[in-house]
Amino acid sequence: MLQGNFGNSIRTGLPVLPELARVGVYTLTLTLGSLVLTLLIAVPIAVHAAAHGGTPATPRRPCPRTSSRQCRCSGSATSWSTSSSISSACFR
Repeated sequence: MLQGNFGNSIRTGLPVLPELARVGVYTLTLTLGSLVLTLLIAVPIAVHAAAHGGTPATPRRPCPRTSSRQCRCSGSATSWSTSSSISSACFR
């Protein structure tokens, strides 16, 4: 084995090394394909989470309301200001 001779297959009688090389190409292709697909999904989610100060799983919480007026976030997640024309949900 240290010399690169894996012998012959018991089942087929063919040399083992070329068989390993043949299926190794398919394994490498599947592995790299899944890596690319994972990155195409994960990177945009991570960028969105970093840009919006939370995780994609962070539930949206409606802003507290004061009488009939609705509120909007004003910069920080714990600071609220009221406005009658803007209605939104804020992360908290």
